[in-house]
Amino acid sequence: MQIPVGHAQPTNLHFHGLPVTPRNRKVGNVTYYGDNVLVCLPAGRSHIRFRIPENHDQGTFWYHAHLHGLTDDQVSRGLAGMLIVGDSRRYLPARFRRIRTRLLSFKDVQAVNVAGRWAIPTNRDPRIPPGR
Repeated sequence: MQIPVGHAQPTNLHFHGLPVTPRNRKVGNVTYYGDNVLVCLPAGRSHIRFRIPENHDQGTFWYHAHLHGLTDDQVSRGLAGMLIVGDSRRYLPARFRRIRTRLLSFKDVQAVNVAGRWAIPTNRDPRIPPGR
């Protein structure tokens, strides 16, 4: 993940369904950040490293920005993604094991009425939580 230096909005990452420690770890000159929703990642390149145990459940998991007060805005702008653990196609009948898999995710986006037209705001104040 890379955050431009001097960017107005800080951020971090949170993982769903994965064994990611909340603790940060320093190895040499590199800090590996954990899954701590109260920590801001510094501007520039940030590293997050974790191991997925071999006996971890297979499936599709997701991660997203989770800095309190900015989560909705950042996730709706695309700071989220999916991770696939394992390949469950091996449990299918042989003739289906080579099918192509695709990922699809949906996010809600808050739109505002501007002079009778609906628009997604691009200049939202990050200190004001979005309405639902």
